[in-house]
Amino acid sequence: VVIFGAPFGAYVVSKLHRLVIATLLYLIIGAQFVGALLIIRPSATLLAFSGGVFLFGCGLFVWLTRQSDTALAEPLRS
Repeated sequence: VVIFGAPFGAYVVSKLHRLVIATLLYLIIGAQFVGALLIIRPSATLLAFSGGVFLFGCGLFVWLTRQSDTALAEPLRS
């Protein structure tokens, strides 16, 4: 399957715009996450902890992005 699927997938992806590929990946990852939640059925405590970790990670990446934007805007000091 991989012998035929990988080259075909590479060909299809090379013809798509990068935003289309990103959107497809987001949809596939979201569906996989929902499916995992339905199969695993985690407790409310684990869901709350996972949500907290996710929100903390999002906040950290926003903060890092803002830090890099301000660092790039400042001139280099020598």
